[in-house]
Amino acid sequence: MASLRRFRFDVKTLAESGGLPDYLMAFDVERDVVTIYAIGPKGRRAEACDIQTGRPHATLTAHKRVVARKPKRQL
Repeated sequence: MASLRRFRFDVKTLAESGGLPDYLMAFDVERDVVTIYAIGPKGRRAEACDIQTGRPHATLTAHKRVVARKPKRQL
């Protein structure tokens, strides 16, 4: 049982940190469910729908990390 607890802790930490490249994660503690969103238009749309329905969504920290990883456009 300790390994399951550790797994949940690791998934929650990964979801909060935004450390998964090309994806955002949302961990719903009440339902014990992880939702993974691809970074792109479809993932953003899916996350927006989840926000409107009241489901947990990716953390602000994870969003900031994604923006920081994007290459800067050169003019």
